[in-house]
Amino acid sequence: MQARIWAHLEPLGINRLCFSYLLYIDAHSPCRIGELVEAFHMDKASVTRSMASLGKLGFVDKQADKAQSRAIVLVLSPAGKAVVRE
Repeated sequence: MQARIWAHLEPLGINRLCFSYLLYIDAHSPCRIGELVEAFHMDKASVTRSMASLGKLGFVDKQADKAQSRAIVLVLSPAGKAVVRE
């Protein structure tokens, strides 16, 4: 089953770590990059690069935080939601 999952995700440009990020964002939306850094014990630069990649692929959107106007939060795009649901 795992081989089928990764065979489906790899052509989309999603590796295992990025898929984990998508699952986390789906469960904790909206979230900040700092939350991903803490949850996955990764450095901020690595998470930021992954989010930029997922954004370019159309799976993650950045939005202004309603509570703090200067902060950015991450949410899944419709394409990101579809990947998680599949």
